This record gives sequence, C-alpha cells and structure tokens, in this order.
Amino acid sequence: MTKKLTRHFLLIAILGVMSVSFLFDWGGLKNLGLFNLLGYVHEGLSVLVIWLVYLYLKSLHLFNNKNVQYNLKLIVINLISVYVLVFALKLIFQPQFVTIGFPPQTNDLKTIIYSNLVSLIGLFSMVGFILALRNLIFYKPKKNTRIYFYSSLFFLILTAILTSVLKAPLDLSFSGNGIYNNGTFVLTLIFLFLLSLRNSWITYLSRKEKLYYTFIAILILWGVSYIFDYAYELPVAYHSLAQAVFINGSWFFLFFYTLTSLIYLMLQLPTARIFERKMQEVSSLQNLTRAISVEMDTNKLTNLITNMIINVTGSHVSWIELLNPHENRLQVLATKNLLLQDVSKLKNGALKQLSTQILNDKKTLVLNELTTAQKNEYFQGFRSKINSLVITPIIGAQNQFLGLLYAGKSSVLGFDPDDVNLLEAFANQVAIALENADLLQKSFERERLEKELQIAREVQMRLLPQTLPQLKAYQLTTETITAYEVGGDYFDFIPRTDANQLGIVIGDVSGKGTSAAFYMAEVKGIIQSIARQNHSPAEILGYTNKVLATSLEKKSFITLTFAILDSQRHQLKFARAGHCPLVHFKAKNGQIIYHQPAGIAVGLDRGQIFKDSLQEHLIDIDLGDVLVFYTDGLSEAMNGKLDEYTEVRLADILKQFADQPVEIIKKRLIEDVFKFVGDHHLHDDLTLILLKRIE
Repeated sequence: MTKKLTRHFLLIAILGVMSVSFLFDWGGLKNLGLFNLLGYVHEGLSVLVIWLVYLYLKSLHLFNNKNVQYNLKLIVINLISVYVLVFALKLIFQPQFVTIGFPPQTNDLKTIIYSNLVSLIGLFSMVGFILALRNLIFYKPKKNTRIYFYSSLFFLILTAILTSVLKAPLDLSFSGNGIYNNGTFVLTLIFLFLLSLRNSWITYLSRKEKLYYTFIAILILWGVSYIFDYAYELPVAYHSLAQAVFINGSWFFLFFYTLTSLIYLMLQLPTARIFERKMQEVSSLQNLTRAISVEMDTNKLTNLITNMIINVTGSHVSWIELLNPHENRLQVLATKNLLLQDVSKLKNGALKQLSTQILNDKKTLVLNELTTAQKNEYFQGFRSKINSLVITPIIGAQNQFLGLLYAGKSSVLGFDPDDVNLLEAFANQVAIALENADLLQKSFERERLEKELQIAREVQMRLLPQTLPQLKAYQLTTETITAYEVGGDYFDFIPRTDANQLGIVIGDVSGKGTSAAFYMAEVKGIIQSIARQNHSPAEILGYTNKVLATSLEKKSFITLTFAILDSQRHQLKFARAGHCPLVHFKAKNGQIIYHQPAGIAVGLDRGQIFKDSLQEHLIDIDLGDVLVFYTDGLSEAMNGKLDEYTEVRLADILKQFADQPVEIIKKRLIEDVFKFVGDHHLHDDLTLILLKRIE
C-alpha cells in the first residue's frame, strides 16, 4: 500500500469513527446503563481517533521538516486557525451546555454537532502542536529527551483511561476518586515541563531572530493561555473524557513550552550580541582556514584577511605589512578603507618607529586612545581618522618575524580584549598562510628542478654508450651509478681507423650535479672529434686540456684516463690525467698491479706543464688477465663510520672471482661495495669498466 493510499485510508477511518462517536452522543448511548459498557466503548473509540489522527498527521510531509523557523510558523498558523474555526462554529451553532456536575451535559443537537466538530479540530490542532514541538525538542537532543517524551505520553494515556473510568475531573483536588487520575496527571505535567526545557534551538538564533521570536512568543503565549477555555473545555469534556484529557495535557505542554521558550529568549537577549560576535569570529576563522587550504596567493589571502578584520572587529581601516627578506624592510601588501595618500605615507615609513618597537618586542601593541602627540608623530597628514590602533606581529612557527597586521578605529577606546585576541588569531592564520605559500612555492620549485634533473639524467645516460663493442678474445662490461640525479662520471668506447684497435676513455668531473654533467658532455664531444685519428693517448689528453682550458671554471678540473686496446697484439697503451690507477689482475701469478703513470688533471694547468707531466704506459695482456678502470666513487665509497672502501677491497674481489665472467665479477664487486656502505648514501658517482682476455 502506498503512502498516499495509507493517508486516504486513515482519513476515512477518522471520519468513520467520529461518525459512530457522534451517534453515541446524539442517541445518548454513552450514558445508558449496561455497567457503563457503552460508555467505555465510546471512550475506546475516542482513544482510537486520537491514534488515527496522530498517524495521519505524522504521515504528512508537513511535519517532517526539522527546520526551526518552519515549525514555529506551523505553530502560529495552527493557533490562528483554531481561533478562527472555533469562532465561526460558535457563531453558527451557538452551543448551550449544562455545567452542573461533571462532565458537562446538553440535549441540544446543534451543541452536540458543535462538540463533535470542536473535538475533531482539537485533536488535529493538538496533535499538530505536538509534532511541531517534537521537532523543536529533538533539535540537538539531550540524553534523556526521548525518555521524557515517551514517559509523558504513557502517563497522559494512563490519566485518560483513569479519567474515563472514574469520571473524576482533572482539578488537582486529590479528593475521592480524583486522587488517582490527578496523581498520574501530575506525573504527566512533570515530564511535560522537563520536555519544555528542551529548547536548545534558541541558542543558535541570531540576535535579530531572538528579538523577533521574543515578540512572537509573547503573542503565542497570550493565544495559548486562552485557547483551552475559549475552545475546548466544555465541548471536548462533553464529547469524550479521554479526548479532553489528551487535549488538556497537550495544552499544558504547549503552554509550558511557550513560557519557557519566552523566558529563555529574554534571558539570552542581553548576551545575544556577544554570542553572535563569537559565532561570527568562529565562522570567520573557519572561512580563513578553508581559504588557506585552497588559496596560496599571498595577495589574495591578505586582502581577504583585511576584509574580515573590518567585518568582524568593526574597524574602520586595516592593512598588512610583510617583511621583504631580500630588502630587509616592511612592505604594505594589502589595505582596506585607506586612501591612496595614506597608503603612500605608510610606504614611506610613517610608522617605522612603531614597527621597529614591535619587531624588537614581538608583542601586540594596543593604542586605544591616541594622544595628540602620537597622532602628529605617526599620522601627520593622514586623511583617514584614526583614534585607536592595534598592531599585531605576524610570527612564524620558528619564531621568525614575518610582518605586521594593523587595525584602526575612528572612535576612542575602540578595541576590547576580544578584538585584540581575534586580531592575534588572524595574525597566526596569516603566518600559517605565508609559510604554507612559501613551502608550496619551494615544493613547486623542487618538483620543477627534479623534472629538469630527470630530463638531464636521461640526456646524460644517452651520452654514454648504449651498446658495448664486441671484441674478439675479450669480455667487456660497464656500470654507472650516480650519487645524484645527474653526475660528472664519463666513459666511452671510440673505434679507431685500425680495426684491431679500440679507444677506451673514463673520466670524472670535479663536483656533482648539472654543472658536472655539462662538462662531461663537452669532454665527450672533444674526445669523440679527435680520438678516431691515429693520435696517441697523451696527444688526445693534451688536445682535450687545450680546448677545455678556456671554458673550465678555475675551481673545476677533470680527471681522465685514455687507453688504446690492441686486440691483435693484446696490448693496452694508456695515459692518465690525474685519474685513479688502472688495476691489473695477472692470471699467471694471481698478483694485482696498480698502473699509475704520471699526469695531472685536465684544467689544473692550461699550458706546457700539463703536456710535460703526461706519461704513457704499455701493458701486455695475458690470457685470463682482468683490467679494471674505475672512478674514485668506488674506491672512496664510505660507510657510516666514514671508512673508505679502498683499492685493497677491490683487489680482494678480483682475486676471488677473476676466474669468472666479467658480469659475475662486476656483480660481486657492486654487491660488496653496497654491503660495505650499508645505509650510508653514495657521496660520489661510481663508474666501472671491466676488461678480461678470454682467448
């Protein structure tokens, strides 16, 4: 069954039961004997109507809205409607009741019809009041609210049953049979009164709304005070004692709730302005916090804050000065309600003395009553009228001075402690915003640099050989590990005009990062251009030094080893420009030889001294011999104790694995280096070339 059909069914049921109840009144059946059985049936039907009306109204969307203003409007409309309808019915039917005894009696058909109609109106109006009040009561409910609500309903139903059975009036006399139903009614009133104290919705009204609803509550209280006597007392008591008890209890509930709400409203009126101010402060700080999280533009944030200062503190002017770390002076960044002439004076240092004082003290300065001397000293020629001023320092998380926040009023004694506290809170938010913006800017810059370095690394890796030359009778492998995104290590293989010869070069540019990588690219271009010719290693290094002499910075240098491998004669001829020794494992006797001919690094001398220092060395390579070219990133790799790896450990690995393929030797060597280093980061680039004769 749909909700719409259910509502139609309930409405038909209400009208049907009320029709039967009317027949009881008209025929006098409820007053016949039969052990008062028919009277109990009539009261039972009356209770059923109450329940049906409750279900019907509860099913309407009319009472499902939890909005405070909406429910207060329903109460007012309901109250006015009752007065209008009952007044019209009184004019039409002119009811006459006999009030001797209880309950009141009548034999007039018009009065009977009037009583039934008024009872039905009373049920709809009072159930409507209860549903509207329920929405107000359960606005931010307290722990026991639900218990009070259902307890009051229980005792109200019990009172209705006892009143129907005993036919004793609810006059709180506690005499005779009235002691029972009046006792339960008192319990009902206690719980209803406790419920009437549940009006927390008033706290969240604005000052203007509290004034408005105080006036409305006075009118509602006046209307509620008379409505029971005017509309319900006699006709409902005649029609049904159960309904009379329900309407009477509901009326008390409405009266209690209106009265307590009026008192609460009147008590809160003196503090409404303060509460509204606090709410505005909290709201402004929340808005500022949200703005900080999404807006990182310093200019926009400072403009937002100066506007908030004006709105929340009632200041007439406001501005923010921030410290420029590069120029070490304060700059006016945002102003509100200051004329251009005044801003110009501030930029020229009109308040420099005050700002210097606060810079030293790092405490808020409150000038709540500027003297004539102070006005002449600080605000001479200002168009803006300032008689009270607050200056709050903007202090960062590390206690660093970031700037000043100003607020001024044209009135004397314009700032109270709450204003000062709020301005300090704003200053803290400005500090957070500035630091966040700075961190974000640094983060963006770091990301940009990381992307650039990643691109540079990719370019650098492409500068290194992508494939290794295939050598008859030799195995060859390489490894490069950079300590940073880009490095200055370099190696290459250059084919010679003699097909049996291969140029091998390895180098290390002083320093790290992008500058080292740029020099590495330059070295590659120079050596590639001359090494293919039949020049000796010393001639190639000499030419390289000559070309680079004009472009290298004075503090930069490059170590290089250039070798020419003759795979037919099994000889290696090389020269060393300050580079690491060439490590040679002799398979015949298992010995390690460090070949270290004289030579200084490229760039240390730009003339003849470099050429004269170079020596060439010729090595015979026997079967099983292993040659190791490397950069100092390998031999000088350090562990947590700052011990270096050294050539000795390199020699030990060579001795252990020299009989293995070069890939295995390389793997074991790199593993040993990182095992030695442990959690310590490589502090320099590591490059390795392994050459082994296998035939």
